[in-house]
Amino acid sequence: MTTADLKADLRKKMGALLKASGEVRIAEEARVSLLDDEIREAQTWAFRRAAYHERDRRCYRLGSAFEPGGGLDLDDVALTGLDCLGIRGVLLVAATARRHPNLPLSGILKKLFASEAGQQIRAWGAWRRWHWLSDLYRAETETFLNSKKGKDPVQRWRSGKPTAAQGHIIREIARLLQIDRPEFARRGDAFEWIKAAGGNPRFREPPSLPDLPETGE
Repeated sequence: MTTADLKADLRKKMGALLKASGEVRIAEEARVSLLDDEIREAQTWAFRRAAYHERDRRCYRLGSAFEPGGGLDLDDVALTGLDCLGIRGVLLVAATARRHPNLPLSGILKKLFASEAGQQIRAWGAWRRWHWLSDLYRAETETFLNSKKGKDPVQRWRSGKPTAAQGHIIREIARLLQIDRPEFARRGDAFEWIKAAGGNPRFREPPSLPDLPETGE
């Protein structure tokens, strides 16, 4: 082999070595990038779980406030409607309280919800919760699919655990549709169920705007 051949062979081997080294570097950078994504996802998931548990605790504390007065069985949908009615709701409570002056607030609310106005109050609660749930649904489907993670062609997000937000909206949809709440191990399965639920006529069609109840004033 001539000197020229040796130099050519050496250049070829060095080129192959540099190419292999570059491929290893690229693969390592990709691995590190993927690891960084997983770390960020884990941190975000932990934050969401903590936020959800804190929300759970606040809901528990709020509900427990009604327990001493025997109000744990109050209709929460009617309570939402009462809150939605604002000053009209306050006037309804005041009118009921005048007729039952010795009852605690829980008892007054039970009387009000059992009255003729109670059906309209609950209808307002159902109307308000439907629109609230519809906003949650869009955030978990349409908005997510347009996000950077949602557009990932590999869809790595599907193999992760369901998010706290997914768990919450699944419970609410199941409650609205009056079906058993399903359990999912993967985020992708939860996503598909939520997306399919949006096509259910009972969820897709908004309730009509209820009439305002008479306040008696």
